[in-house]
Amino acid sequence: MRKSGFYIACAALALIAFTSEAAASTYNVSTAAELQGAVNSVNSGQGGDVIVLAPGLYSLTGALFLFESVTIQGDSSSPSIIDGGGQSIFITFSAPSWSMQNLTLQNADTAITYDAPGVFSATGLTISGSNEGFNGGDSGGSSSFTNSTIANNTTGIHVGCAALTLTNVTVSDNVNGIEFSSCGEQMRFTNSLIVRSTPTNPLQPAHDCSGSGITAVGDHSIDSDGTCVAMGFGPGMITKSVPSLVLGVLGNNGGPTMTESISSPSMAINAGDNAACPATDQRGFPRNDGACDIGAFEAVPILVLPLDKNQCKDNGWTAFGVFKNQGDCVRFVTTGK
Repeated sequence: MRKSGFYIACAALALIAFTSEAAASTYNVSTAAELQGAVNSVNSGQGGDVIVLAPGLYSLTGALFLFESVTIQGDSSSPSIIDGGGQSIFITFSAPSWSMQNLTLQNADTAITYDAPGVFSATGLTISGSNEGFNGGDSGGSSSFTNSTIANNTTGIHVGCAALTLTNVTVSDNVNGIEFSSCGEQMRFTNSLIVRSTPTNPLQPAHDCSGSGITAVGDHSIDSDGTCVAMGFGPGMITKSVPSLVLGVLGNNGGPTMTESISSPSMAINAGDNAACPATDQRGFPRNDGACDIGAFEAVPILVLPLDKNQCKDNGWTAFGVFKNQGDCVRFVTTGK
């Protein structure tokens, strides 16, 4: 009888585990109203859901508050843009984990507030035209950005008592790049550009980095005014002049989000840490020329057309920009057409 009870208990536990796993849902949305409805559904569930935005412009009428863990992702090839209309876009004080992919957030008061003790991660994110791009809060959590561009905001990133990791991120053309009001947490910048902070008032100087109270770790990164280096991110972070970076403005350079290009002879080209470099850049283009560039954008190698079939192998054809697939590349080498 006791053995039978044991089996019944195990079956009940298995049912609970199955039910919990099955509770996660995917919500496909194509309008702002559907996005709000998906957020409401996530908040009423147990977390772990996914919200997928179709390409298009989502103009919000109010902030989206999140209380449960969620993944929010845009289209991988066409723009999915959320416009805050001057209000905040995403806010959480409790979501244990939250990830975002392939999205543009624009025209917000604060585009993202993650004031929770959990983990926030973003890949392929562009934030622009906002009073504050990202606020890391004061709750002791951790946030990471990879292959993302935070540009043309008043403050790009503000972090309180929480950790921050940037990997191949471009933070540029903000009035203030990154502000810290921390409690000793680690801030790690890898292969990242924190540059070209520009004041709107000549009497109020801009800073790539400002604040205090951090444990700084720099790795193959660049600032343009020395303020990040002065905060302790050197020697793994160096200061280079704005002209030496040959950094473009925010624009459509391919992929689902706008980026800021770099081009030869930029000091950021081939200057990254290869061991920490993602396989692709923010646009989804491969970083396959043997040396990682610093920032969210990988410059196209100066090689106009392939000279032999070996240059078409192992995704090498993607470096030329004129071929749709490997076969087209091989055909060109063979026939010249």
